[in-house]
Amino acid sequence: MDRLSLKKYFPSIFFVFSLGLYFFLANLLRNGPDFNDETEKLVGAMMISDGTRIYKDMFAHHGPFSYMLAHLFYKISGSQDLALFRFIPIIFSIFSIAAIKFSPAIKKTNFRLFAAAFFALNLALMQTIYGLMLGMYQVYAGHLFICVLALVIIPVIAGIKVPRFLAFLGGLSLGFIFFSGYSFVVACGFFGLIIVISAFVKNGHQAQNRITLYNAILGVITSIVVVTIYLYFFGDIEGYGVYHFYFNQVIYAKFSNYRPLDILHFVPPIVGYFTLYTPPSSWLSYVISSSVSVFTVFFILSLKNKNKPLSIISCIYGIVLIMGIIFADPRAADDFQMNTLVIVVTAFIPLITCFCLNKNSNWKLPFPSVIIITSCLIFISFIISQFSVPTYLYNTSAKKYYKMKGSLAESKTAEFNLLRTIVLPAERVQQFPYNSNFYIQMNRLPASGNYYYLPWQDKYFQDPILSYKIDVCHDMETKLPKIIYYFKSTIWIYETSSYLGCVEKLLKEKYLRTSIMNSVWIRADIVASRDDLLEAAIIHDIADFNWIDDQKLRDRLKEIPKLNYKALSISKGNICLHKMEGGNRNISSGDCEDKNVLKVRLRTKGQISEMVTLPNMECVEVDGNSTEEDKNLRIWPCQNTLNQNFRILPSESGFHLRAENSNLCLNLSNKLLVQTNCEKAIEWEFKDVLKSDEDIF
Repeated sequence: MDRLSLKKYFPSIFFVFSLGLYFFLANLLRNGPDFNDETEKLVGAMMISDGTRIYKDMFAHHGPFSYMLAHLFYKISGSQDLALFRFIPIIFSIFSIAAIKFSPAIKKTNFRLFAAAFFALNLALMQTIYGLMLGMYQVYAGHLFICVLALVIIPVIAGIKVPRFLAFLGGLSLGFIFFSGYSFVVACGFFGLIIVISAFVKNGHQAQNRITLYNAILGVITSIVVVTIYLYFFGDIEGYGVYHFYFNQVIYAKFSNYRPLDILHFVPPIVGYFTLYTPPSSWLSYVISSSVSVFTVFFILSLKNKNKPLSIISCIYGIVLIMGIIFADPRAADDFQMNTLVIVVTAFIPLITCFCLNKNSNWKLPFPSVIIITSCLIFISFIISQFSVPTYLYNTSAKKYYKMKGSLAESKTAEFNLLRTIVLPAERVQQFPYNSNFYIQMNRLPASGNYYYLPWQDKYFQDPILSYKIDVCHDMETKLPKIIYYFKSTIWIYETSSYLGCVEKLLKEKYLRTSIMNSVWIRADIVASRDDLLEAAIIHDIADFNWIDDQKLRDRLKEIPKLNYKALSISKGNICLHKMEGGNRNISSGDCEDKNVLKVRLRTKGQISEMVTLPNMECVEVDGNSTEEDKNLRIWPCQNTLNQNFRILPSESGFHLRAENSNLCLNLSNKLLVQTNCEKAIEWEFKDVLKSDEDIF
């Protein structure tokens, strides 16, 4: 290929290369780890397909658009596999790349190819850090915003004629953004305002802009009709108003602690010297946010005619455009919630760059060079970020994130297979407070329309409006699902006990925990009916089984001894075993009055015992099934393996614990629990310190 041919075909080659790289990396990430905000929509789709009506029988405060997409996916594929579900955001990326490729704002094909190619490269780099490959409403909205900008907004401001069909597509995209998330309402208003202003400004483009406005309105109306029809058949229109608008504005806004002045961190860096807002914690976020105003200024300056001052209307356009883009992230979030803005900016930079270069043919001016240098510096910062900025979803490096596997689907582990023998396909389970993954792993639907339950939901349901209330307490008491997944935790600053008290009360009265799986509670009568469950059950002291109709089942449960907590302490001195903080699973030692004392139940199976930790229902085991001396013991999920079995050896002042896999005794070394020769461990005898059984969680 000669030099002339290379120059001619290079834009196309660069476009194909960039597109191929993006799809290659995006395909790798399809099998990445799951994320609850994404799984929530897929579980919702499963419920809708089963006949549950969104905003009526099923709680949702996000817009219906993402549920519509998930519902369509589930209807077509019948799959719960997230790796397959993630083709949806990839398809949306194709739409946005195509919108830039066919944008009427850029006349020359080569420049459009360059803009689309650089966007694909930027998208490929940013998708790990911000989670741009996930099937969430923020991602969908980001790509729709690009369609609006490339097809309508930039051309209208530049005075370029927009074909009717492209104007319609831009309006359709704008309408679906509105139905994606409540937080995008303001941004939609600003973009709509630009189109309206253009239709009434007296200039040579007024007539064509009015045609653009009418076609964009037609697109918006079409989106409204589509969503209305969907809500009529699968949801509730009035409930949409209650949960999407009233709930978000009156209830959720108070929990999210939104401060309007935080939006200032999206304007040029000089504002950072003021203390009216919280600046981004990441330099990358600062680059992305600041580039909005920088490239808007480039765009407006490129519209200036020779020897004429910049028009007032161009300045107004610039201000409204900046506001429209920055309100793509109205909470001024500096995490994965920022990904709508990230998608928009990664497209906005190459779109404006190529528009300006296409428009300014006089390369002797410094203006094009400034734009090229700025664009290149930002692109280089995106590359550097791959090595220096941790991912917002899992706080790991981009390199490690590419290697992470865990795309969610029905789990085939022994634990989940056993749980599915308890709950038949037509039966329901429930999880609290927020782990929609559990429904996918179980391949079972939720028992309540509140398939997750967070503090802001509880606040609303204390004082609902227009009779829109999904009573989770009533659902649990009447439906009594055979399995409830309850993870006692803190959501922001709210303890689950503070708003899920009725669920905890029900669990204490009618459910039992077993060592099958952490946080899983099984209804007591189901446990009593099966020997394998009964053997693994923990019967708490306040248990009362008189509610069970079957006397035989009640008697079986009463035969299981109720065990107190044991704080295993050293017989000589006030030294107890401790759980370590910060995710460290090793076992240390310390004062017996300390809050970190390790609570365990010694569950006996014949002559062998398991050391089950509370409240997380995990087991103590020899790390790595090692038979070596001085090997640490750790806390690990119960798996009924030999290294989790111990033999109690009575002694004069207490007892020794001997690991079955190594025949070594438990000892303390440098304040850590290890296994050593039993003769060496003779001085380390354990004794029971009985503790209260109030907190069974």
